[in-house]
Amino acid sequence: MVDFHYRGSGDALLLIHGLGSSAAVWSNQRDAFGQDYRFITVELPGHGNNTKAAHAVSIQHTASAISEEIREQRLSRISLVGHSMGGLMAIAAAKENRQSVNRLILMDVPTKQTGIALLNWLFLKTLKKNFQTVVGEQFKKMTDDKLLRETLLETALTTDRNAYYHYMKSLLETDLSSDIKTLDIPIYLFVSSSLVNDRAKLPKALQKYGYAEIPDDRLSYYPQTGHFLMLERADDVNRDLRAILAQ
Repeated sequence: MVDFHYRGSGDALLLIHGLGSSAAVWSNQRDAFGQDYRFITVELPGHGNNTKAAHAVSIQHTASAISEEIREQRLSRISLVGHSMGGLMAIAAAKENRQSVNRLILMDVPTKQTGIALLNWLFLKTLKKNFQTVVGEQFKKMTDDKLLRETLLETALTTDRNAYYHYMKSLLETDLSSDIKTLDIPIYLFVSSSLVNDRAKLPKALQKYGYAEIPDDRLSYYPQTGHFLMLERADDVNRDLRAILAQ
């Protein structure tokens, strides 16, 4: 169901993309770190080149598949990176592989949605009927970079509609804000202004998502940056990521 792409050797650097994206989103990180680490990207079902879409995909089910791969490949000393929904999978996978994961790096990962159940139901119903319109509206908010937005939207619209719907349903039903406190590994946060539009609002947002106890020196904030910070701010993200991996 889940595709894994391997490159290089050394300590494992495993990266999980988000909803409507693909493993290609990590191309800048692959070029920067692919020779020095066992660089592993995940391709979610129905995303990118993975056409093995399941009818009942979910965040937890995918996290379990990632955990199984970790055990089968006997991966250790893993730096686990997740973007957006992929960060929720990373949190769940880290819980299942406490002895194998060295650190968790979360990029723009809200651990829960705060929508009203009825509104969520109406949103999912609209998504099922008007996939292209709803996804288009979602990705309009991802970045102010017009060319990047067009590329991101093109990728999102090629996502299997069934997979997109069920992952979105799982996303709206998932709350991992309390799970953060159960992990006894270093957690690093990369937060763009797309997720928190003002640095002054960071403390409140971190509290809501369960990140309040994470030290300031493990937080990187990227102002005037869209949701896909690894593409918009590749040099800065790679610099901050390199500093973390060197620890």
